[in-house]
Amino acid sequence: MKIQKHTSKLLAAALVKDKLTQSSRYEMIKTASFYGYKKSVLFWLNEAKINSTDKNERKKLSKKIYILKSGD
Repeated sequence: MKIQKHTSKLLAAALVKDKLTQSSRYEMIKTASFYGYKKSVLFWLNEAKINSTDKNERKKLSKKIYILKSGD
């Protein structure tokens, strides 16, 4: 996505989440993480997990989600 403002990028991606590639989802995770948006990071981790076909990748994503949720 070629949007400059990070909040606009996250919002636009959420609106078209079903049409994003896995690499775009990881970019959203990176962007949300960089700016400290924990709920957004959890959302995108879950989206990446749902759309992943690799079992090992799904396990890694589940661990990351668990770690972030346990820190509340």
